[in-house]
Amino acid sequence: MSKGKPAFEEYRDAEINQLRERVKELRNWVNDLHAGMYINCVYCGHRYGPDTEVPASMADVLKKHIEQCPKHPMSALKAENEKLGTRLRKIEEAAREAIKRAQHGVQFLSPQNKCLMESVEKLLTDALGEKGNKDAHDS
Repeated sequence: MSKGKPAFEEYRDAEINQLRERVKELRNWVNDLHAGMYINCVYCGHRYGPDTEVPASMADVLKKHIEQCPKHPMSALKAENEKLGTRLRKIEEAAREAIKRAQHGVQFLSPQNKCLMESVEKLLTDALGEKGNKDAHDS
């Protein structure tokens, strides 16, 4: 038993290491099984086989293909994610512009409207994740 480390932690760490080694063995076994087989993308039918010159395992090659396959559902999710990201950036830009205008025009408002405008500004800056950093994008 090593100094300062309880026995249960040593036991746990030994078990974790054994399990990691077993996972490595099983991955190697799966790679060996795939080495003599054809692997197909079930969405587009693209085929990788034993004659394919690939430095990685067939499973890794298939994973890489799935990331780029236009017929895989992941492609639609990636496209939607990009579209939403673009919309979000436009909304953030509009919100920042609204904050700038509010900061510029607040001096001309009545005290009641000024308070309302400051509340709106706080909501926008909080939504943008820029708490306490009003002028972060003014430069």
